[in-house]
Amino acid sequence: MATLTTITGGGAFTAQNIRNINSNFSALNTGSSGGSILHQATVTLTNTQILHLPTVPVEILAAPGANKIVLFQYGTAYFNWAGDYGNNDGGSALELKIHGNKIASTPGMNVVLAGGENSMSTFVPFTSVEANRVIGNAGYYNSDIVNKALAISGTSSDSGDYTDGNVDNTMTISVAYLILNTSTGLFE
Repeated sequence: MATLTTITGGGAFTAQNIRNINSNFSALNTGSSGGSILHQATVTLTNTQILHLPTVPVEILAAPGANKIVLFQYGTAYFNWAGDYGNNDGGSALELKIHGNKIASTPGMNVVLAGGENSMSTFVPFTSVEANRVIGNAGYYNSDIVNKALAISGTSSDSGDYTDGNVDNTMTISVAYLILNTSTGLFE
């Protein structure tokens, strides 16, 4: 039986509660043998990395190896605010990409990047709705997804990098993912 960590403060989006949520997500997905097919990766971005996200993506997860695909499941972006960013408008978003293919996005990042306080956004896998049913992504070539790294980048409808910020700004990106072995058809 999995041991769960308490979420405090009425479920407020604090850095500790995000870590507890991610820990609980992993604990609940532990297999009967004690191992888990659900993995987690976390990276904390500095102010300099955040400023350059529109032009310099940051790797979150290295390429998983021959015949393996990263299958993103869920993610969070927790922004530890000390100062607002400029060149950031309503078209701003954070995007998770595998080999340049966008697999998840958090639109409306202008509120997060210039909101004047700590904040959090979530990533979920892209889906589409057709004929009243939700379907997942389809149509990736193996050359686009097999043995490819997962990275985060930023967008803005303005051109270039974000401006301003504060040296004390950080953003912690946490992602939950599976690894599919294309040779065996099994998750690892």
